[in-house]
Amino acid sequence: MRSSGPVGKVNPFVTDAPQPARQPNPEAIAWYVQQAEALLDDLRERVQSLRTRGGQLAGFAAAVVALVGGNAVRILNGLDGCPRDVAGIALLVGTILLVAALVTSILGAPFRPQLVSDISAREIANYTTERFTHEPDLWRVHIRTIRGLLVSIDSTTRVGDKAAATLRWAGILFLAGLLAVGIALGILIVKVTF
Repeated sequence: MRSSGPVGKVNPFVTDAPQPARQPNPEAIAWYVQQAEALLDDLRERVQSLRTRGGQLAGFAAAVVALVGGNAVRILNGLDGCPRDVAGIALLVGTILLVAALVTSILGAPFRPQLVSDISAREIANYTTERFTHEPDLWRVHIRTIRGLLVSIDSTTRVGDKAAATLRWAGILFLAGLLAVGIALGILIVKVTF
């Protein structure tokens, strides 16, 4: 037995003896394929959810910009002096932040068409060839499938992570824009009320 760790201590699980050749476990490999497919499905659902949230955020930002744009003159005409200047700056800053949120959510959510899978059609077509249909060890085909799924999982994860990070920024911009517009409305309410 080989010693590992501090001198004098022997690890009974580490040996120098060669391991006999192990045969693949077809059931385990098939289970790995199922797990990889389930993970890929979950990741695709996450990306779809992020697309939906990005669209909603863009829609809300556009609606608020339209409302602010349509009512800015009335808001500013209701004020004069310093309150008018502060409200005008708040509306301008709010509008810029809301437009930035809209653009960020559209560009950040993966709305652009993307490959559904990185497993090529050529690879899938190979599975119908005689080489694969007469393969006595189906686990060999599963290994090829797992390799293709790994590439898909990696690319889908990257797309989802990028979309999530961008939508986080879009949400911050959106809230900041709403806050600025709320300040302008608050000034108007205070001026009109008091």
